[in-house]
Amino acid sequence: MKYFLSIIILSGMMGCAPRLHSSWTKPNYQATRFAKIVVIGVSQDLTARNAFEKKAVQLLKEKGINAVPGVEVFPPDQKVNRKDTSKIRQILQDHQLDGVITMSLLKSEQSKKYVSGDPANVADAYGNFKGYYYQTYQQVSKTGYYLNEKSYLIEAALYDLKQRPVQGKSSIVWSGQSTLINPSCVQTAAAEFTKKMVSSLLKTPVVLPNND
Repeated sequence: MKYFLSIIILSGMMGCAPRLHSSWTKPNYQATRFAKIVVIGVSQDLTARNAFEKKAVQLLKEKGINAVPGVEVFPPDQKVNRKDTSKIRQILQDHQLDGVITMSLLKSEQSKKYVSGDPANVADAYGNFKGYYYQTYQQVSKTGYYLNEKSYLIEAALYDLKQRPVQGKSSIVWSGQSTLINPSCVQTAAAEFTKKMVSSLLKTPVVLPNND
């Protein structure tokens, strides 16, 4: 458990069905039922953290998985020293948690994408008698333009706290990544990513619903 804890703190605790672009599952890991999973958005931005945690918890509960948002377990105003693993372990035990999902922004990039102009038909001038009876057309290209594009690479990871960690290794059992392109707002980004995340988790499968 302490290896998972160090990962969260070091990351900076407060910052057809869709699937993630890539995912990894621990070899020979058997799908399991978690009694209670906490979902943590690793972000200093409280608005973004709330949006991602709330949406993920909602989708997990709809699939029969007991989940709670990280802000209930690690409130923003709660000061926890990243080296105090015993305190963090006690918090997780007090909330009876046996699983943790983290979501974190790995990279954001700003770029320009060129969009070529579409061809358009325009009528020729009526220069002679033939043109008077037969309207002809010529193709011209509309001017292309550049579009500002911002991409966000987001990663989710699942930690099984029931497993006894091996020295030097974390308790991570699954991870997945996806890139979001020009989301209109943080709520849109949260909805898009968490939908992919939950769908991928259940299709692997790694997490079994509690109501089966």
